[in-house]
Amino acid sequence: TTTPYTLFNYASLAGSVSDLHVTGPLSKSRYTFAFSSANPGTIQLSVGGAGAANLLWKGDGSANTWDLQGANNWLNGATPDQFFNLDNVIFDDSGSASPSVNLVGSLVPGSLTLSNATKSYTFSGAGNLASGNLTNFGTATVALSNDNTNILNFVDLETGTLVLGGNSANNLNSVFLNSPAALQIANSNANTFGLGGLEVNGGTLTFNQSVDASNAAVISGFGTVSKENTNTLTLLGDNSGFSSPIVANAGFIQSGAGGAPFGVGGLTINSGAALDINSQNLGAAIVTATGSGPDGLGAIVNR
Repeated sequence: TTTPYTLFNYASLAGSVSDLHVTGPLSKSRYTFAFSSANPGTIQLSVGGAGAANLLWKGDGSANTWDLQGANNWLNGATPDQFFNLDNVIFDDSGSASPSVNLVGSLVPGSLTLSNATKSYTFSGAGNLASGNLTNFGTATVALSNDNTNILNFVDLETGTLVLGGNSANNLNSVFLNSPAALQIANSNANTFGLGGLEVNGGTLTFNQSVDASNAAVISGFGTVSKENTNTLTLLGDNSGFSSPIVANAGFIQSGAGGAPFGVGGLTINSGAALDINSQNLGAAIVTATGSGPDGLGAIVNR
């Protein structure tokens, strides 16, 4: 900025501006920060630097590390570069997808765009994606399988498949699932979907966790929603805005909030799965069930 920001006014100052520092994600961005007390009675901040860069993943085919101001695994135009917080990053078919992309530390991309048509990417490691928006334009698969909690603001899935896998936990404020995109929830830890919920616009949403899990997020729109695997899935949200059937193909599905979690398109229980009434009043929920359930005790039970 050409005009400094006035942060606060003071009558007397103990110490000096050298004691002031910017912390958090911004401190590891391409911006620079300079504090000044040159104007008596005020502390001002000047912001400079290059601002966020647009980076293309290159990788090295060996460690494939995505870290903060470390590995030169990115292209800034034609020039190898490091990742800084707030940089906008792209993964396409030109980068290294093997081994998996190793996340190191807490990473804050301004945006993460997936444009991989033939290469499938897996994000692993002990680090995490700590903010930003994710957009998937690629037709191949991308898996978030890191051993940490990913925090993303808006996830826009236009095509391809995004898998929440491994030991990851995920806090996604809003998810938009367009046709023909797919979201597969297959991780072993909890996921939180914020006020935006899971908006399905003809896409495919699959719950495929091996451990018992619950989903409190609102599912809205239309498309394919299915439950796979042998676990118990508890739906807690008001899904009355979802018009297509919810289909259970394996394990147990149950409501923790009456009939609202099963939407208005009805619940279909296929052979090998069961509806656990869970002592809930399901009201006018439409249920179509076949088979004898995963344990042979019936396709509709009250455990």
